[in-house]
Amino acid sequence: MAKILIADDCEVMRQSLRTLLTEKEDWFICGEAADGQQAVAMAAQLNPDLIILDLAMPILDGSHAADEILGSNPAIPILLYTLHKTDAIELAAKKAGVRHVVAKTEGTNALLSRAQGLLVPNAISALLLPEIQATVDSTARISDAEPQRQADASRSGAAQSS
Repeated sequence: MAKILIADDCEVMRQSLRTLLTEKEDWFICGEAADGQQAVAMAAQLNPDLIILDLAMPILDGSHAADEILGSNPAIPILLYTLHKTDAIELAAKKAGVRHVVAKTEGTNALLSRAQGLLVPNAISALLLPEIQATVDSTARISDAEPQRQADASRSGAAQSS
């Protein structure tokens, strides 16, 4: 089950997000923060699989909260969900490590799509990692053995032509 932390200073928005996101049966809202400072503290405590941050929040805005969260745990995917999306804000957010910036005006389908994209790779990699590692290991063994096989084939071919 994917744990999601929501941070938005508007209670109605947090409630709407909670309702929307919990329609996915494998998603769970592990916490809700009303400002960036609470988001930072809750991220450290709850270790969510995804954080959805509003940009314009009191005490600590979403950009600074993301910076602090990613400073201590760079693996947590953060999605900035904001009314204030501009190219400059998106560029700054991406440089800080935010994975996606979604304008609230883009609608909930855009939010759900981006959230799913951030959660699915984590689930897939957790499921496939042992299988992928086994494939990499066997490929490495084959690659390591290839020079020896070629040398053996060369010697065998030279012995047959003598």
